[in-house]
Amino acid sequence: MHTHISLSHTQSDLLLLFRGTWAAGLGASVVRSAIATMPDHKRSSTDVCGHSAMNEPHETKGENFFSDVSLAENQNNVKYTKDGSVDIFGRRAIRAKSGGFRTLPFILGVQFLVTMAYYALATNLVRYLSTKFHENVASASTAVANWNGSTTLFSVLGAFLADSYFGRFWTSVGFLIVYFLGMLLANFTTILSSLQSIDCPSSSAACQTASSKRKSIFYLALYIQALGIGAFQPCNVSFGADQYDEQHKLENPWKSRFFSLVYVTGSCGSLIGNTFLIYLEQNVSYTWGFGVCTIFLGLSVVIYLSGIPLFRYQKPKGNPLTRIAQVLCASVRKWHLKCPLDGSELYELSQVTGSRQLHHSNKFRFLDKAAIKIDGDIDKEGTRNLWKLCTVTQVEEAKFLFRVLPIWASNVYYSTLYIQTLTLFVEQASTMDLRLGNFSIPPASMGIFETLSVCFWTFAYEKWVVPVARRCTGHPRGLTLLQRMGTGLAVVTSAMVAAAVVEMHRLNVIERHDLSGKPDATVPMSVFWLIPQYFLVGASETFSYVGQYEFFYDQAPDDIRGLSSGLQFTTLACGNFLSSLMVSIISQVTRHGGKPGWISNNLNAGHIDYFYWLLALLGMVNFILYLICANWYEYTDVTNSESS
Repeated sequence: MHTHISLSHTQSDLLLLFRGTWAAGLGASVVRSAIATMPDHKRSSTDVCGHSAMNEPHETKGENFFSDVSLAENQNNVKYTKDGSVDIFGRRAIRAKSGGFRTLPFILGVQFLVTMAYYALATNLVRYLSTKFHENVASASTAVANWNGSTTLFSVLGAFLADSYFGRFWTSVGFLIVYFLGMLLANFTTILSSLQSIDCPSSSAACQTASSKRKSIFYLALYIQALGIGAFQPCNVSFGADQYDEQHKLENPWKSRFFSLVYVTGSCGSLIGNTFLIYLEQNVSYTWGFGVCTIFLGLSVVIYLSGIPLFRYQKPKGNPLTRIAQVLCASVRKWHLKCPLDGSELYELSQVTGSRQLHHSNKFRFLDKAAIKIDGDIDKEGTRNLWKLCTVTQVEEAKFLFRVLPIWASNVYYSTLYIQTLTLFVEQASTMDLRLGNFSIPPASMGIFETLSVCFWTFAYEKWVVPVARRCTGHPRGLTLLQRMGTGLAVVTSAMVAAAVVEMHRLNVIERHDLSGKPDATVPMSVFWLIPQYFLVGASETFSYVGQYEFFYDQAPDDIRGLSSGLQFTTLACGNFLSSLMVSIISQVTRHGGKPGWISNNLNAGHIDYFYWLLALLGMVNFILYLICANWYEYTDVTNSESS
C-alpha cells in the first residue's frame, strides 16, 4: 500500500503473524478470505441519512490488492499523511514509512494475546469461584457479571487519559503492563500454599466458603486486571484505526475493514482461551493455566514496544470534558439569545490544525447559542474567552455525545444478553453430557462454537451479506452502521429464544429420569444441543459489536474518538451490571414457598428457561426502541477531508 514496501515483504509480514500467532491457521484463513472477497468497486453515493459515502478504489479481478495499492501509491506519491499524525519523535508522519499494513502484526498480535488471556480467565471464572471458593451459582454469576462490568467501565478512564494527556499508544502500553501485573498476582494465589483453595463440588453441603484472605487477594488481582484490560482495549482499537489516514482515498476504506480484522483476531484469541487454556486449567492445574496467560501478556508488552518506529501517533488534544463544559456554560450564559436560522452565521475558526471541522447540525439547537458571537467574547488583543464563545466544531462535539446516547443505551441491553454466554450458558452446559468419544469437553469450552460463528459470519458478511444488501438498499456498505447494529440486536434476541427452547427440552429429560433432586447428576442429553444458541450469539456479534466499533469511532469528532470508543465499551459494562441486577432480583422474587426459584444453585430443579423467555421478551421491546432511536439519529458531517 506504500511506496517503499514490496508485495512480498507485506505478505510475508501478514503470513508471519497469521501462522505464528493464530491457532492452526484458522484466523489466517478467515482474514485472508475476507480480504480476498471484500468488494472494492469504485462508488460514490449518498446514504439514507444524506451524507456522502466513502469512495473505494477499483480492484481488477484476479489481481492482488497489495500490488494494486502499491501501483496506485507510486502514481500518486504523497509523502506525508494528512490526518495530523506524527512519528515517535513528533515529526509529521511519512506515509511510506509508517502506519498501514506494516503495523498489523503488532496491533493484531497483541490483540490476539490479550484476548486469549482474558477469555481463559473470564469464561471459566464462574466454575473457578464455584469449585475453588465454593460459591453458589447465583453469587458466582453475579460476581463475574460485576467484574466484567467493571472491566469495561474502566475503558472510559483509559480513553479519557489517552485523548487528554498521554496519547493512545502510551496509555495502551501503561495499562497493558497493569494487566500483566494483575495476572501475575492471580497466578501467585494458585502457587502459594497459604492462598490455595481445595477442590470441592459447589453443591456439597460440607463445603465451606473460602477464607476472606484468599478471596481478598484473588479479587484484588481480578480488579487490577479489570483496570488493565478495560483501559487498554478502547485505546488499542482506536490506535489501530489511527494507522490509516482517513483523508487518503486508498487507506480510508481499510480503516473500516480494520474493525472486522481486529474483532476476528480477538475471536481467534478467545478460541484458544476457550479451548487449550481452559483445558489446561481444568485438567492440569490453574497454576499452569494462569502461568501461560502471564507469559503471553509479558510477550504482548514486548511486541507492542517493538512497533514504536513504525506506528503513527495522534497527539492528545486536551481534556474533552472541559471543552464540553465550555459549550454548556456558554450556551446557558446566552440563553436569552435567538439562534440564527443560517448555521454559517455562527462562530468558527478558519482552520483547525490536525482535526477536521464539523458542519452545523440542526438538533440540540440550544447549544448553538454557545457559538453566537457578541461583544465581550473576544478582547481587544483578539483573545477569545473560551467559556463565553465556542466554535461550531466544539459545539458539534457536545451535540454528538448527546445525540449518540440513545443509540448507546439501546446497545446496553445487547450486552446484557451477550453476557449470558459467560454465565448461565456455562452453568447450563456443566449439567449436560460433556463426552465426545473418550474426551470430556470443559463446559466453558463450548464458547468455541461462538468463536467459530464469528469467524464464519465475518467472512460471510463481506462475501454474501454486503453484495445482497447493496442491491436492495443501494448503499455502498450494504447496510448502514445503524442497520448493522440493529440486525445484531434482532439476532441475539433469537439466541435467547433458542436457549429457552433447549432448556425446556433439558428439563423434560430431567423429569423423565427423575433427576430434579440430584444436583450433581449428569443429564443424559448431549451438550451439543447448545450449539444453536452459541452460533446465533456469534452471528449477532459480527453485526452488533463490529458495527459498534466502527460506529463509535467513525461518527466521533476527531478530538474525542478515544472517549467515544471508551463509551462504546461501557455498553458491555452496563450490560453486565444490568444482568447482575436481573439475576439477583429474579432469584429473590421467584424463591418462595420452599421453591428453588428460576435461577437455583441446583439448575436441575430451577427454571432458567423462564429467565431466557423474559430476556427474549425484553429484547423485542428494546429492538423497537432502537428502531425509533436509529430513525431519529443524524450522522456526523465533516469537512476538510478528501473522502467525505
